[in-house]
Amino acid sequence: MGAFVPFTTADPTPTMPTPLKSQISHLKSLLLCASVSLCALCSPSTRADDGWSITTADFKRQSANLKSLDDSGAKIVPFGSTTETTY
Repeated sequence: MGAFVPFTTADPTPTMPTPLKSQISHLKSLLLCASVSLCALCSPSTRADDGWSITTADFKRQSANLKSLDDSGAKIVPFGSTTETTY
């Protein structure tokens, strides 16, 4: 018969040394940051869309570039003009 091996409660799987675990953790963090940065660089920039058709309060239609939209109103530059207007 074979030799008797006593039952132990110790985990039989080998553990990695702490510095190696730390290096792997840092590598995962670096890869995550790099992939997020790459996605941000490859995505189209966020900006206002050109070529809006604005209907004014007196129901006149005006073509313009939308520059921003906030609490103070819509800031546009009418086509053929360089002056920014707020509606």
